[in-house]
Amino acid sequence: MIAILRCQYHYLVPANMFAVGALNRALALNEAVWHHDGFKAMATKLRDDVMDGIKKSHSTCIPNTTYTYSTHHSTSTIIP
Repeated sequence: MIAILRCQYHYLVPANMFAVGALNRALALNEAVWHHDGFKAMATKLRDDVMDGIKKSHSTCIPNTTYTYSTHHSTSTIIP
């Protein structure tokens, strides 16, 4: 079965996943070096908000969650 999912919000998944990775690295650096509670709270909230947006806009019904991304403006990735 093939499902074609329509993009409603055109969320740029690769850039946002990169941001999540960068925030994770910054949080690790904060834990090891800076120990700044305000930065930890802000970066954690931003990371969680971005991940929530990715999950809400582009997760599929495949076990272990697969994220889809489209370079075309009207459809998302075709999932077999």
